[in-house]
Amino acid sequence: MSGDFRVRLHIFGDSHSAYCFDAVEDASIHWIGPVTMHRIARDGPAFVRAITPDLSGHDAVVLMFGEIDVRCHLIPAAEKSGRSIQAEAHNLATRYLARMAAMKADLDGTQIVLAQPPFPSDRRPNTELPACGTLDQRIAAHRALSAALQELAEAAGLLFLPMPPRYADSRGALRRIYSDDGVHMMPCEAKAYVSALASLLGRPLRFRASPLSVLLRRWNYLFGGNIRRRGLPVTKKLESW
Repeated sequence: MSGDFRVRLHIFGDSHSAYCFDAVEDASIHWIGPVTMHRIARDGPAFVRAITPDLSGHDAVVLMFGEIDVRCHLIPAAEKSGRSIQAEAHNLATRYLARMAAMKADLDGTQIVLAQPPFPSDRRPNTELPACGTLDQRIAAHRALSAALQELAEAAGLLFLPMPPRYADSRGALRRIYSDDGVHMMPCEAKAYVSALASLLGRPLRFRASPLSVLLRRWNYLFGGNIRRRGLPVTKKLESW
């Protein structure tokens, strides 16, 4: 890119958008709450234009959804429809990508990045959005949804951001060392993910977390220190969504 302008980076998503990208300098994070990929496939991504009406072809938009679908919805939906988890995941990805492709045409040149949903976990019960199925089933659902998203995104001319494999254990679940609550990656641990996004966009992204914050987290993880839950995202959920 040439000229004096700075490319703007807008990140939309559920809580993982804040946890994964809070340490990125010059990024605007729009945490819109526990919104599912299914809801966007059904209702469309009107929130993107509503929140950022002045998007231009010099900007980039990252969308990070799907963790709740993997945790709560895909397995029951497959059981209800009689389809396999893989077929249900591909159906969801197809409907979601149709909305994303339409948004890409509407935004006229804005880079659209679809982020792979975070790796599943089995650590933190959530009474409002409880996990369905076994962890192995959710890992299978995650893999199926991720593969379908990547395939369809590339076919539609959209960018797909995979989560670096370092964040997953040998089964395909989120490695506990990167998370304080067992579900969300802590912002200071997301440097490899941010670097992957920078490479995908072809532009540098500044990461503001210090190595000391990572060392303190690791100390807590290994030795049970008293800094649990420090370093949470500064970004807050948007109240109107």
